Amino acid sequence: MLTKYLFQANVRHDGSYNFPKDKRWGTFPAFSVGWKISEEGFLSGVDAIETLKIRASWGKFGNDRVDPFQYLSGYTFNSGSVIGTSGAYRPRYPRYRYSKSQYYMGNGNC
Repeated sequence: MLTKYLFQANVRHDGSYNFPKDKRWGTFPAFSVGWKISEEGFLSGVDAIETLKIRASWGKFGNDRVDPFQYLSGYTFNSGSVIGTSGAYRPRYPRYRYSKSQYYMGNGNC
């Protein structure tokens, strides 16, 4: 019975220096379930099928393929000076983070 039903779960926790410290990490879960139909009794007499399996999966993945360190750029100038109190640091993209996507997949194989 344990060979008929398949289950897999994964969790990945990734970080990237392309994002600010407080948004650097992302968690990406994935799950997969399967059923080996060829292990069922109603197919035991069918010689044409040796192995038949159906599987479905779902997961999230992240994308850090962006220009690096975009959150570190940008100064504003009040008097044209870089030194002293006249220049103020402003993050260009303060909410920069992983873009997350979901995927679904189903297949059967013999």
